Amino acid sequence: MARRATETREHGTRKCYLRGPELGAGPGCRCGDCQRANRAAGIRRERAILRGQWQPFVDAGPVREHILALGRAGLSPQNVARLAGVRPTSVIHLLYGSNGSKPGRRVRPATAKAILAVQASERTLPGAGLVDSTGTHRRVQALVAIGWSQARIAAELGMARENFSATMRGARIRAQTARAVRELYDRLWNQLPPQGTPREAALARAARAQAAARGWPPPLAWDDDRLDRPDGRPARSWLRAAAKRQLEPGAGDKNRDRDNMQATEAEAG
Repeated sequence: MARRATETREHGTRKCYLRGPELGAGPGCRCGDCQRANRAAGIRRERAILRGQWQPFVDAGPVREHILALGRAGLSPQNVARLAGVRPTSVIHLLYGSNGSKPGRRVRPATAKAILAVQASERTLPGAGLVDSTGTHRRVQALVAIGWSQARIAAELGMARENFSATMRGARIRAQTARAVRELYDRLWNQLPPQGTPREAALARAARAQAAARGWPPPLAWDDDRLDRPDGRPARSWLRAAAKRQLEPGAGDKNRDRDNMQATEAEAG
């Protein structure tokens, strides 16, 4: 993909010193800022060489495999470049080569680091891309634990019950579904389901009983940064008494309720 004609190289960088501010391999810029940037780059290079740390390039193989894996998950090379903050041509060159050459065998360490940092997740993938379902399943289970039936959750998501059931069985789900469940969870984690009629109350009791029978932790048992990790575990301070207290009206402050849950554990010995 060609760079737009409006793009220029920034003064005060070694690239501008070598090739100038305009596109193409023009004469280098010798303004004061560019000369200082070139001298600083040279000093860093010499120091790295003396320390045995000079590594201008690294093997492109792992980076290329990562790009291919992201592609299988649903991220195009252009999207990988955008998320990594590198030029699309750099990603294309690693995959396919350029100007008749073979795919690149070496890559700058900074470029490799930026690309390897890109992960396929519900936040980065287009809606039809597939992501791990761990976090989605845990969020649904946590809502069931406070009384939201799966039928009600499916209705809140605008999904047919059959499609919802398939989602809860699959190891991978669409990114747009994962995003929708995350948003629903963020809205309902401290809200009880409607229980104004005998039927609604019975559905809530049945949902809580289902979660208890299957050992599904409620929202307060999870730290937010553990929900999506396959190796994540609920907090040790999760107790049935804490889950019960969460069901009481007014359990709206997450930090306060978590503290209460930990205090209950201490009292239990």
